[in-house]
Amino acid sequence: MRRWRRMMRRGRVLFLRILRADDSSARLALGAAVGVFVAMTPTIGLQMVLVLLILLVIPGNKLAGMPMVWISNPATAVPIYTFNYWLGAKLTGQPLLENIGSQWRSVVEQTPSIGGLFTAPGEWFGEFWHWLSLLWLAMRDILMPLWVGSLLTGIVAGVISYFICYYLIEFYRKKLRLLAELLRRRKLLAASAAAEAAADEPAKSDANDADGPPKEQAANVSPRKQAAPGGEE
Repeated sequence: MRRWRRMMRRGRVLFLRILRADDSSARLALGAAVGVFVAMTPTIGLQMVLVLLILLVIPGNKLAGMPMVWISNPATAVPIYTFNYWLGAKLTGQPLLENIGSQWRSVVEQTPSIGGLFTAPGEWFGEFWHWLSLLWLAMRDILMPLWVGSLLTGIVAGVISYFICYYLIEFYRKKLRLLAELLRRRKLLAASAAAEAAADEPAKSDANDADGPPKEQAANVSPRKQAAPGGEE
């Protein structure tokens, strides 16, 4: 359960990175579609390299395509490849093998970690050759139906993911443009209100200055008028 939650969090973060990438929606969606297509093929360990090679020819975004290969991981590889094999066997008319699921589960579970290549290269190469032998045994009898099913599944999943990613990116960016426009209008309204308030200040001060002298004059005149009768006396 925790593994699935971590995968969901990583997927959400990666998708947000794709949405915010500085590239066209078509190139981002195409890169993601290529990554999904490669993820459906039985090429674990080489999928990122294959995505890069394909996107050197196809004008898609590499950063959007590479994370998509993580769709096929130790938690999802067995059900994905089992379904692909079943589909390919149905299309090619070959009989189904009963222990295909356990064989592929063993292959996936014993996949050597790439970190071991740097910490203990001798042991890593030994594990790698053992893993290749398991992979060959698992693929020997299912190679053709597996590839047929994987290619078909990859094409369908890639096309669907292209349109989904394209419209999600367009929707996200349209929403951002609307928010930016609203913020721009708010700033214009605030600036206009500040300018009007600044223009009203001199008018108020002029009105106060205009009201001031008569009062002072009245105050200066009234004592004189009061002192006049006393002087005559």
